[in-house]
Parts: sequence; structure tokens; C-alpha cells
Amino acid sequence: MVDSREAPSIDEDRHSGWNIVHGFCAGMGCFALNPTNLTTDTGTPILTPEHKRLTLTARGVALLADCGLLPEIETNYLKDKSKSDGLSKLIACVQAAWLIVQVVGRLVLGLQVTLLEINTLGHVFCALLIYLLWWHKPRMVQVPISLDGT
Repeated sequence: MVDSREAPSIDEDRHSGWNIVHGFCAGMGCFALNPTNLTTDTGTPILTPEHKRLTLTARGVALLADCGLLPEIETNYLKDKSKSDGLSKLIACVQAAWLIVQVVGRLVLGLQVTLLEINTLGHVFCALLIYLLWWHKPRMVQVPISLDGT
């Protein structure tokens, strides 16, 4: 279990516990590496003094996975960093579905549907599809999870 006060270590070969939430976080840049003693072959530090960490992209996390160095991070720890929950996502989906209900109701009653409503329906269907696919994606993570490594 990862405590919020201590950074997870990357020297563990336990990436079997990773799921879609971890994948979304990797794609968002939620993981940062704090290299403390990394230097080049000539002995010069890799990071300049104004740069304290390296934000890992999805490719960087994939490289850690290939090397067997993925940290063990609980899904609840990642979900806790998200700025939205299931209720706010459900409310947005209900609002989008309400437009669909209104347009279908107007069609059933023989009333006209404007071009603006038809255009908005296209956006609503796309939004619902995105909410369905991204339901478990954390939202607006501001501070990356610091991975300590030397």
C-alpha cells in the first residue's frame, strides 16, 4: 500500500496489479521520476539544478514495464487524485441523455427538430461514448506521483 506521505519505490517487479486507471495515469503524465544520482558517462548530472524531476510519458512507463521496474501503486491512491467522481460523470451523462429524450419525444409527436439540435445530437453521442470509454480515467491530476530511484 502506498502512503500519501512517501513516494513509491521503483525497484519492485510487481506490475501485474496495474489496470486501466494506471494506464490512463501513465498517458496523462501522472508519474515523475526523481533521479537523485543520475549522471552521464563523463560524470555530469543529467538534470540541471532548475529541473528536479523527469515526467514520464506513456513510452517511459512502458520502458519501465519492459525492465520490470513498475511500482506497486493502489488504484484507490490514483482515484483519490482525481477531481471528479462517478456522480459528477453520471450527472453529465444524464444531461446529455436528456437532450436525446427531448429530440425523440419531439419526433414522436411530429414536431420539427432544428439543425442545431441535430448537430448537438452528434456531439452528445460522441460525449456519451467518451464518458463510457473514459469512465475510470482520473480527471485534472495536478501533481504527479513521485517515483524515487537512483
